[in-house]
Order: sequence, then C-alpha cells, then structure tokens
Amino acid sequence: MTNQSDGKSDDSVLPTDVAFGWGLGTLGIAALFNAVNVLALNYMTNVLGIGAAVAGLMIAASKIYDAVTDPLMGVISDRVSHRLGRRRPFLLIGGGCLAVGALVLFSIPAIVPPEAVTWYMGFALIFYATAYTVYNVPYMAMPAEMTDSYHERTRLISYRVQNVAVANITANAAGPAVIASFASAAMGHAFLGMILAVVVL
Repeated sequence: MTNQSDGKSDDSVLPTDVAFGWGLGTLGIAALFNAVNVLALNYMTNVLGIGAAVAGLMIAASKIYDAVTDPLMGVISDRVSHRLGRRRPFLLIGGGCLAVGALVLFSIPAIVPPEAVTWYMGFALIFYATAYTVYNVPYMAMPAEMTDSYHERTRLISYRVQNVAVANITANAAGPAVIASFASAAMGHAFLGMILAVVVL
C-alpha cells in the first residue's frame, strides 16, 4: 500500500516497477546534463563565436546560480501541498521546461541578432539551470518519502545510477556523431537539441 499524500510505501519492499520507474526518471535528464557539460563550451566558442573567457564565465555563473537555487527549491517543494504530492508537480513543470531548455540552448532563433547572441546564451543557461533545479531537487527528495527502508532507498538509487550510466555513455557516443552528420555544426547542435528535448519528455 502507498500513502497517497507523500508516496511513501507502507511495505518493506517497493514493487520493482515502481523502483525501476523512479530510476528511469533520470535517464533523459542525465543525457541532457551530460550534453550540456560536454558540448556547451565548444558550441558557444566554436559555433557561436563567443570568447572562451566569456563563455567560461557564463557557464561558471550558471553553476553558482544553481548552487544558490537548489536549497531554495528544496524549501519550496517541502512546503507545497498538492493532490499529486509535494514533488510530482515540480517534476512535470521541470521536465517540460528542461525539454524547452534543450531547444533554446542548442539553437539560436533567426530573430536574434549576432550582437545579442551572448545575452541569449546567458538567458538560455539560466533557464536551463532553473529547470534542472525545479526537476532534480524534488526528484532526489523522493526516495526518503517512498520508503523508510535504508536498503530500499539504496535500491532506488542503484536504479538511478544505472540510468545515469546509460545516459552518459549514450550521450557521449551519440552527441558528437549526430553533430558530425550535418554539414553545418549549428544545424547539428540544433538537431541534437531536438533529440534531447524528446528524450527528456
């Protein structure tokens, strides 16, 4: 039996489909996270023409922003009361925004003038960091609310780690291959962003 208010299992062992399903929730997010970490700097400098120092500072600033917003998101999520529970609404919102983030990070709309590309990417990085926080902080809080068993929480995390490994291997192999399959690096990154958006959803 499951407590509907917080998703906590009243049984000692979580059903395998529940544990596997929770772990699967990190697959698309981890693939996008890996792609951003591996490809964003090169994309910003070699494709968009942003200076390396500026691009590095922008990425670093987004990481600092993420570190500040994580605990704030935890407080917000803890205090929410919703018929879907405290965490699930944020997974839906954050997941949808992350799909949008994959698109805005790796493709520049034609209406953006060249002199505004740096500002656009700054916005895109902050939007992505916000969406990641909205999804990941409540997601990582769920195991403690799904079961009181230390072993079951460990089992849940093991499913997550397996999916992260699959996502990282796939993103590292497929990402550069997708980009290289296009004559234009900009088009390759844009198509990769579309793939990642679908995977996240």
